[in-house]
Amino acid sequence: MQNNDIEEIVARPMTDEQRYYVEQFYKEPVESLGRIEETAKFLIGTSSATSGLYLAAFKMAFGEAKDHIVGLIPFICWSLAIILLILTLLPRKYETGKNEPASYKKAFQDAHHYKFQRLMFGAVCFILGIITAAMRFVI
Repeated sequence: MQNNDIEEIVARPMTDEQRYYVEQFYKEPVESLGRIEETAKFLIGTSSATSGLYLAAFKMAFGEAKDHIVGLIPFICWSLAIILLILTLLPRKYETGKNEPASYKKAFQDAHHYKFQRLMFGAVCFILGIITAAMRFVI
């Protein structure tokens, strides 16, 4: 093979717009971790407040009757939501190699996946709690 068989490709410098999008591509996974945690904190507070409101409405509507075990289902959903959302906030250890950028990237991706998954499951449990609470008053 001769050297003149290799074609050189001259790269042009990135425009400001392209540079901006490349920067956002690298910043987004790191910044999204904070947004996920803030959403989890919000949902923890919302779950706690919602369960208190539901308990007050449940007592007003049904009194202190003990035979309404079905009324506990929303509390179970909200409790599970709070547990999952707290897991979103708790720090975890991720293995990285010293001076290995690929392992840092993988650690951020793993953290993002773990936190996002717990946030979504927690949100689903919160919504199920609202639905089961509303069903209790409709049925």
